[in-house]
Amino acid sequence: FMKRTFIAAALALSVGAAFANPDAVVIGAGGAGLSAAVTLHDLGREVVVLEKMPMIGGNTVRAEGGINAAETPQQKKAGIADTMKGGHNLNDPALVRTLTTHAKDAVAWLVSLGADLNTVGRAGGAKYPRAHRPTDGSAIGPEVIRVLWKAAKDRKMDVRTQTRATEIIM
Repeated sequence: FMKRTFIAAALALSVGAAFANPDAVVIGAGGAGLSAAVTLHDLGREVVVLEKMPMIGGNTVRAEGGINAAETPQQKKAGIADTMKGGHNLNDPALVRTLTTHAKDAVAWLVSLGADLNTVGRAGGAKYPRAHRPTDGSAIGPEVIRVLWKAAKDRKMDVRTQTRATEIIM
């Protein structure tokens, strides 16, 4: 508790505004930062997000392809099941297990927040379709950021743009 209070107080001084004693300070409002912040909030934590740019999105907003995931409902509907086969069985089985076990959960979570990831296509020279993207053919990044930003706003989260974290005090 003391460490958290001290960090919050130090950050408050650096940005010129007092925090309401958050449990976590997330640095960056791109896909990873907003995902972490929404998840922490949903776990009952008080979160403040600091973003140095005047807008949210980070590099995620520039992503164009899709979210690669295996064994999703979207793929099953299209009859796609190919992860090892697509890599000519040269894939690292541990990494394939991670992809097939966890990536589908990220897709499902984003869909539960309202993302349109119902089109499954090929990307990056892949032989088999596994890239989940919006049905209108638009880029994946803006869709992910749209959904995460809406989730943050719906939760009335404290997201501060033009707020640079210059030092982490521990």
